[in-house]
Amino acid sequence: MSPKGRWGILERKLVRRYHILFLLFSGLLPLIVGLFSLGVYAAEESLFAAGIFVTLPQEQEVEPDEAATYIFRVVNRTAKAITLKARAVSTQGWPLLGPTEELVLAPGGEEYVVCSLLVPSSVTAGTEDQLHLFLSGDNKEKEYTVRTKVKAVRHLKWKSLPLIRAEAGADLFIPVRLLNLGTTPEQLDLDISSEKGWSVYWHSPTAGPLDPGQSREILLSLLVPPATPAGTLEKITLRLH
Repeated sequence: MSPKGRWGILERKLVRRYHILFLLFSGLLPLIVGLFSLGVYAAEESLFAAGIFVTLPQEQEVEPDEAATYIFRVVNRTAKAITLKARAVSTQGWPLLGPTEELVLAPGGEEYVVCSLLVPSSVTAGTEDQLHLFLSGDNKEKEYTVRTKVKAVRHLKWKSLPLIRAEAGADLFIPVRLLNLGTTPEQLDLDISSEKGWSVYWHSPTAGPLDPGQSREILLSLLVPPATPAGTLEKITLRLH
């Protein structure tokens, strides 16, 4: 048999083999997906009472001064209407909007409990809040908990006068305010330089860290040389490490 004929037979065998493997995989795929989906949804869904199920939202990690919104899904798989009461509590005492006090579930229907949690602007990274949702009805109460964690954010902001006028030979004290708008404490290390080599240094009232939400005033001491011509413009550069 010619090489071309042998290659044709081999090619047909490979095609049949891959076709069988494809059919086997196609038959197992729905079963695999079904088992995976069942495991995922079973982990999210919690039983409140016979025929009443609650699906918890995912936990969130947010920045300060942001809102974390959680939506709880409540499903009624019974043939009668169900009335539940809902209330929510923040363990950190953060401002909380919602939920509505009463929840009416039609037979075979579903409703949603929405809670929005506002994270304060001055809170440290890693701070964790537990939002407790309490559902009650027919002399039964159950608690559901989701966690909110504060992200690590580094944000320092300067506030200083853009232009200061002085006379030759003057000794200036220039206030500069530093604000920590992030979520991590900052240990300050400042480098200061004069473009023309004038004598300049800074006073720090404390060497401690600057906590989130806090501000600190730094005084810059600058000596204008006596022989400085009028109209001279000097540039002071601050570098924060």
